[in-house]
Amino acid sequence: MKGIVRLSLAMTVVSALHAAVPMFGRAARLMQTEDDTAIRKLAERDILALEADWDQVLPEAWIVCAYLAPDSDSQGIRRGRILDLRSRVEDRRATEWRVTSREGRYAQVAARGRPFTQSVGADDIDRPFRVFGDFSDQELARVIAYVRSSPRKPPIPDDPDGTSHAELDRLDGRVPVVQLKRVNRNTAEAWMGRRRGSGLHAVLHYRNGSWHVGEISFYVS
Repeated sequence: MKGIVRLSLAMTVVSALHAAVPMFGRAARLMQTEDDTAIRKLAERDILALEADWDQVLPEAWIVCAYLAPDSDSQGIRRGRILDLRSRVEDRRATEWRVTSREGRYAQVAARGRPFTQSVGADDIDRPFRVFGDFSDQELARVIAYVRSSPRKPPIPDDPDGTSHAELDRLDGRVPVVQLKRVNRNTAEAWMGRRRGSGLHAVLHYRNGSWHVGEISFYVS
């Protein structure tokens, strides 16, 4: 009986190690088991999640952002490295995966009062996002909490002649952040969306001890 228990435990561990990596993005449903295997081999370490999409440049290809297992995980903040990959596509199948960059960095901020989503997807508010520039854990927590609060810009008063100004004036905090960039000490930019390459872009300013939203615009890339 003890031998059976040990065998069962070993099989469970092996099964967990080889479980499918969470995958999302417009090309995710077309990815095959062999793609998962090839990407794992190139990553040379565990993977938190894969984001797969179509490349916008011909010839037809898929691009994958592999969020590697976090290097740090503390108080609802994870940080880790990104592996960017690309493969030509023929007959809706990847031909050969190659690494295009190992320089990317990501962060992941848990939703308030909840653990991280186990099988993260494009709609999850706590999905990993690419980070450019330096942010402390405290700064990450504060700026993401601010964006998730659905902040609104102060209204622009009408001109003396009665002309009104219609523009985007509010962020939807239910939409996940997909990229965060530090511009300078008091300015950051956030990209939000549920699909790669489109969504809302916001310029954020830090003053008087808190973040404030400035310009808001749509982006398509």
